[in-house]
Amino acid sequence: MIKKSQKGIWETDVKTINLSNPKVLKWYVERKIEVGDWKALDRPTLARMLGKLSINARVKALLRDFLHSL
Repeated sequence: MIKKSQKGIWETDVKTINLSNPKVLKWYVERKIEVGDWKALDRPTLARMLGKLSINARVKALLRDFLHSL
């Protein structure tokens, strides 16, 4: 389960965001990856969303390799 945390998100109060909204979840996961807040992410959600994320291609490849190694 994705954990809500304020780390790396300064302009939005994460207590009020709706992570069941796919667009919000995508934004949240991308932001957490960009700032390196890996503790907020869970593997099943990351694996399900990885192909849809707009993140650095090298980071995406690293994450894909990591998920396949498990």
